[in-house]
Amino acid sequence: ILAGKADAVFSSRFRGETTRALYFWHYVGNRIVSLVANICTNLLLTDIYAGYKVLTMPLLKKILPRLSANGFTIEAQLTVRVAQARARVYETPISYSGRTYEEGKKITWRDGIRALAEIIRCSAFDRF
Repeated sequence: ILAGKADAVFSSRFRGETTRALYFWHYVGNRIVSLVANICTNLLLTDIYAGYKVLTMPLLKKILPRLSANGFTIEAQLTVRVAQARARVYETPISYSGRTYEEGKKITWRDGIRALAEIIRCSAFDRF
């Protein structure tokens, strides 16, 4: 962003070194959600749920009125809105240590279903 080559930078847990593995089904679910997001947005992201995202202020101002999701669904909606704004997106690796449910992990398969529905809804029926 500082070099003027990107409008948004997304992090990826799958491009960096992982110190503790994800749960198998969380990994599979994340890959499915990321694949559907890539198909619907023509982006090539490995991890829409990584959490660290940086946007330029002009991009944020453009998409902010179109962001309305709550919970983990915001990750899916944000990804689609950034793509719809035709932003230049880069992905950068981060180091990651997965949490257990006892340590506070909260995402479930229901969040994955909601994310898929949001990606399809925004991509097909709520374009800007």
